[in-house]
Amino acid sequence: MLEQYLKEFASKADIWFGNSSFIEDNYLFFKQFRKEVSQGDLTWEKIQKIGDHINSFSMPLARKRALGNMNGPLEKYEKSLRHLINHSIPVNEIIDDLLNSDEYKLFGFGGSVIGEMVGNLYADQYCFYNQRDRVAAENILDIDPQLSRGDSYGQKFMKFQKALQQSGIKEQYLTIVSKRSDVPIWLEIDQFLSYLYETYREKQTSESNKNEQQLTWVISPGEKGKEWAQFYKRGEIAIGWPELGDLTKYTTKESIKEALIKANNLNVNPYNDTGTNYDFVYKMKPGDRLIAKGGATKVLGIGEVVSEYTYDPERDHFKSIRKVNWTDNKLTELSNHKFPVKALTDITSDEELVSDILSNYTRTNLDNRLQKQKSYGRQDVLMDLFIPEDKVDTMKALLDRKKNIILQGPPGVGKTFVAKRLAYFHQEKITEDNILSVQFHQSYSYEEFVRGYKPTEDGKFRLKDGLFYTFCKKAQEDPNNTYYVIIDEINRGNLSKIFGELFMLIEGDKRGPAHKVHLAYQKDDDETFFIPDNLYVIGTMNTADRSIALVDIALRRRFAFVSLEPGFEQDAFEAFMKSRQFSDSFIKHLVVTMKEVNQEITLDLRNAGKGYEIGHSYFCNKKPEGEDEHDWLASILDFEIKPLLEEYWFDEPQKVGDCIAKLKAGTR
Repeated sequence: MLEQYLKEFASKADIWFGNSSFIEDNYLFFKQFRKEVSQGDLTWEKIQKIGDHINSFSMPLARKRALGNMNGPLEKYEKSLRHLINHSIPVNEIIDDLLNSDEYKLFGFGGSVIGEMVGNLYADQYCFYNQRDRVAAENILDIDPQLSRGDSYGQKFMKFQKALQQSGIKEQYLTIVSKRSDVPIWLEIDQFLSYLYETYREKQTSESNKNEQQLTWVISPGEKGKEWAQFYKRGEIAIGWPELGDLTKYTTKESIKEALIKANNLNVNPYNDTGTNYDFVYKMKPGDRLIAKGGATKVLGIGEVVSEYTYDPERDHFKSIRKVNWTDNKLTELSNHKFPVKALTDITSDEELVSDILSNYTRTNLDNRLQKQKSYGRQDVLMDLFIPEDKVDTMKALLDRKKNIILQGPPGVGKTFVAKRLAYFHQEKITEDNILSVQFHQSYSYEEFVRGYKPTEDGKFRLKDGLFYTFCKKAQEDPNNTYYVIIDEINRGNLSKIFGELFMLIEGDKRGPAHKVHLAYQKDDDETFFIPDNLYVIGTMNTADRSIALVDIALRRRFAFVSLEPGFEQDAFEAFMKSRQFSDSFIKHLVVTMKEVNQEITLDLRNAGKGYEIGHSYFCNKKPEGEDEHDWLASILDFEIKPLLEEYWFDEPQKVGDCIAKLKAGTR
C-alpha cells in the first residue's frame, strides 16, 4: 500500500513542491529562529512571526490567542523556547514540559503547534506530529503507532516517529520518489502525508456528498453584488482573484493561501479569500442551492448550481465560473438576520437564516429542482444513523402501525436528527415541504398549536389558525403524500392543554373525516376538523431531564416509545469519525473511554442510570480546519461534558474529575 501511494505521489511531486514554496521558507525561518533563541536575541515581534510558519496558527482566533498580545513576561517565552532546543533532554520530555509544566507552558501553544515546531527545528530527525500527518499515516497507510492509554503527548510523538521508521517510509520514499527539494527528508515526507490527507479528504467528502442534502451557499456576485445583472443574464456565477489563475492547479488550502500571499505581497493570512476560492472549486457541487447577496441584508436572487468548476482565461477578471440556473431575481431584504461578510459561505446548518431568506419566495418562485426529492433508502439511513439495522426497521414498522412514536433517550443520542431521518426513510425521499418541526415548552398553548384569538395592530382580536391546524389542512389537500410533525421535547408541554379536543384524534385509528370534531374556536357553526390518515407524529423526549414529570398514561397509550442509545460502538460512528479526518488511535480511545464512563453512569442508580448516558452527538460537530483533535476533544469535555457530569454528581466532584481525566488521558 505504501509503495502504491509513493508511486502516485512521485508522478505529482514536482507540481506539489512547485506550489509549496512555504516549506523551504518555514525551514529557513526556524533555522534562523534557532540561532536567535540560542543567542538570546529574541523580541516579541520575532516570536509573533512564528504564526506565519505554523499551519496550526492558520486559524485567526488561534493565532490571536497565542500571539496577539504577550500572555506572560518575555523571559518566560525565552526560557520555554530555549528548552525546546535543548539537546541534552529527550524530545518527548521537552514536549510534555511545554504542554504541562507551569515552568514552560505557553498559552495558546497546544500539541499541534509544539509538534510542528519540533518537526521544523529537528527536521533531520523527526516528522511533524499534527492532525494531517496522523490521519494520513494511521487511516490511509495503516501505520499503527501502538499507542497505550495514559501515554503522554510526548510519548505519543515518539511512538509515532518509531512507527514511521519501522514502516520503512523514509527508505522507500528515497527509492521511489527521491529528494525533490533542498529541505531535510522528513519535511518532504510530511508533504507526502499532507498530499495523502488532502486526497483522502476530498474522496471522503465526495462520497459523503452522495448521501447529503444539497448545500446552501451565499455568494456575493462581485463587490456588493455589482456583477449581479451580468451573471443573472449569463446563467452563471463567477469569482475574481485573477492572480490565482485556474484553481484546479491548487490541491490544498495552503497552496492557495501561499499563492495569494505571494501575488499580493501580503503580511497577513488571507483566511477568508483562501476559503472562498477553495470552497468554490472543491466543495460546491451541482445541485447545491445558491443565494446571491448584495451587502449585508439584500437578497438578489436564488438559483441552483448546474455545472462543475470551469476556468476561462480570456476573461478580464471573473475567470472562475460555475453555471447556475437562476430561478428568481426578485430583490428582497432579510428581516431578522445579516449575511456573513465572507464572499462565499456555506449556510446550510443555519436553518433560521435559510428560512428568513426563503420566506420571501413562494414555492412557485423556486424551481422544482431546488425542491427536488432525492431518494433516501436503507443504505442512506444506516450510514446517517448510528443505530443497528433491526432497530431502524422496528422504528419504521411502528410508525406505519401506530402513526405516532416517541424517540426517547439520554442527552446527545441525536433524537431530533434521528426523527427527521426516520421521516425521510419512511417516505423514501428527502423533502422538507411535508415536515413540520416544532418544540414544545411549558408556555406552549392550544391557541398557538391549533387555533386561537390573536391581537391585531388596530387593538382588536382575530381568529388565527395555528401551526398544526394549517399543516393538517395541507396534508388533507395532498392525500397521495405523507406528512410528518416532529415535536421536539414533547414531554415539556402540557399535552392536554396543547392538543385539546384533538388529543383523541391523533390516535392511529381515529384518523380521517369519519372522526371529525368541532373545534373549541370555530369560524362558523358547521365547521369540523379531522387529522388526515397520511399524517404522522414523531416526538422526542430527553430521559435525563429532571425538571419534567413522568409522562402520563394518556400520552403513553397514543404513542409507541423507542429508546435510543449512544452509538459509539456502531461501525457507522467509526466511519463517520474517519470521514471527518480523525485518526484511528483517537477514535479507538474515544470509543473505549466513553463506554467506560457511560457504564459508570449506568451503574449509579441513585444519581443517574441508563437514561443519563452521554450520547455520541456531542462529538459529531465538525472540527474546525487545522484544529488538533486533542484540543477539540478537550474543549468539548471542559465546556459540554463536564457541566453535565457535575449536574449528575453534584456532591461527588472527585468522580467527575476522574471521568474527565479518563477521557482526556493522553491528550496532553
